[in-house]
Amino acid sequence: MTKSTRNKKRKKWANYKPLIIISIVLIAIVAVSVVIGYFLTTEESLEDLKSIEQNEPKDTKALESVKTLLEGTWVSNYDGAILSINGLTYNLDLPSVDASVSIKGTLAVEQNLVTFINSNGDEVCRNMEGHYQFTFNEDEVSFKLIKDTCDSRKERMTMSWFKL
Repeated sequence: MTKSTRNKKRKKWANYKPLIIISIVLIAIVAVSVVIGYFLTTEESLEDLKSIEQNEPKDTKALESVKTLLEGTWVSNYDGAILSINGLTYNLDLPSVDASVSIKGTLAVEQNLVTFINSNGDEVCRNMEGHYQFTFNEDEVSFKLIKDTCDSRKERMTMSWFKL
């Protein structure tokens, strides 16, 4: 290759360098804004759930008036626990020889995803979120774990439940 041909190619690429750099910067800005938007939206949803939980005595009727796909009473095939869902509140009654344990909380349902937040019960799991994907099979529902740091809930929820 001659020297003039190389210089022409260099000049040609030199003309595109600013355009390439600007494109990369714009793509990076868009990617960062999408990620930030996702986390802000998720954080706002969680704050809404927590504010609902804090205002539970005032808004109990409003929470119970909302109907969800999971509405009703479900019994665990794992240990006979009873999960009662009424609107955006739930009550989980755990069987025990000594005394029954009742865990209450709020939930959020979006399409086939549900988030459980215990408002009482096990001190370790209070206010901890459990995210699950649910599927129906005839009169049973199964919860597939997405993310839950509460081990006792995680073990119980991933088993199938039948509707009473």
